Amino acid sequence: MNVLIVTRDLSYPGGTEEFLKSFLLYSSKKYKNKINFYLFESEGSGKFINNHVYDDLKKAGVYLFSSRFKNDDFWDLNRASELLKIILKFKIHIVHSALFNSDFLVFILKLKNTTRLNQEMISIPSFREFKKIAPRLFNSNVRDFFSFVNCEFRWISMKFCEFSIDLEKNNFLWKKRKEIIDKELEPMITKYTDRVIAVSSAIKKKWEKWSPRKVLIVPCSSIGGEEFRKIILLKKKKSYLRKKWNIPLDYRVFAYIGRLVDVKNVNTLALEFLKACRGKNILLIAGDGDLREQIEKIANKNQKIKFFGFLDRNSVLELLATSDIFCLPSFSEGLSLSLQESMASGNAILATKVGGNIDLVKDNFNGKLFHPSDNNAFRSLLSWFSNISYKKLREMQNYSQIIIFKKFLKERSYQKLIKIYYEEYKKLKV
Repeated sequence: MNVLIVTRDLSYPGGTEEFLKSFLLYSSKKYKNKINFYLFESEGSGKFINNHVYDDLKKAGVYLFSSRFKNDDFWDLNRASELLKIILKFKIHIVHSALFNSDFLVFILKLKNTTRLNQEMISIPSFREFKKIAPRLFNSNVRDFFSFVNCEFRWISMKFCEFSIDLEKNNFLWKKRKEIIDKELEPMITKYTDRVIAVSSAIKKKWEKWSPRKVLIVPCSSIGGEEFRKIILLKKKKSYLRKKWNIPLDYRVFAYIGRLVDVKNVNTLALEFLKACRGKNILLIAGDGDLREQIEKIANKNQKIKFFGFLDRNSVLELLATSDIFCLPSFSEGLSLSLQESMASGNAILATKVGGNIDLVKDNFNGKLFHPSDNNAFRSLLSWFSNISYKKLREMQNYSQIIIFKKFLKERSYQKLIKIYYEEYKKLKV
């Protein structure tokens, strides 16, 4: 069986990319001589920090391809023609796409000719506005390339978020682009999929309105059984690690580790923590992103906040082993890898009631949930966590580890995904 995974840029330090990389490394070795894995990056800039992943994947036997077009204009039919050539040359059976950029390219190939593509695009209510957003889609010199091509494969689309794209730019054009994708293109594209996979129950609920077939849940888990055991041992070195990272032994430690961007709401966490948590409490923040400078300024002015910048994975796990409560006040989430790692590390959780957080955090058992716009509730819960007994805190921390061990070890997710591949493969006339 030949499987092609299509994503935007594997060097990007996001949860989707981390899951796909880990899945490929695991599965290419475990199913060697049974499944051939191929990877196509629709952007493939290689401009981010995780470039070592390519060497790791090559060593594992994964065939790597990257678009020669390095911008993020995924509306260009040239990218779809690159993808088609790979599918035909290597006789791909399963195409597994992740994120809207990749979904749209596979959707074009599923239509099989540009006449149907025209018909579908014209049918959307905002066609005129869309034509301005995606001019390359309608002014391409490869428009006839797709006609009459016999290209049979099964398409699996994996949904990591409740929305298609982030609101990366706060202007009218970007807002309109996001609105058209979320409300008009996604429902149309989804009906052409052979299987939709959601990483959480909230995401499943959204896509099952559009999918012609049952939407399955496969959590994008980040912790394996062996790693889970190592993390438990690391937590036993909590006192040693606090000394190493210069964190007071007798303090209650709150933590956030992740991207420093608006959607993560980290600024609010820092400011509300300073208002709510008096006495022996401290907040650790690690990560990188557009808000780094603002977070550094807040930390430099307040001894109750320690900022570490970007950390490698080993350092992240050490820092999580020193903490007591992990905070994730995001406006939106898929199934957060940092949240899973913090739970495996034995942290109680304070998170927003969005996306996959609802699957991971059982309110009042291993943490507390609040609505992202309710800063009063956020401040109140920060204060509550700073004052609860160590016995109650310990119960919540233990329950976090139990949830990860029973439901979110990554080997289970990988096996579910492979099973779906085989189910779809059987439907092909090979």
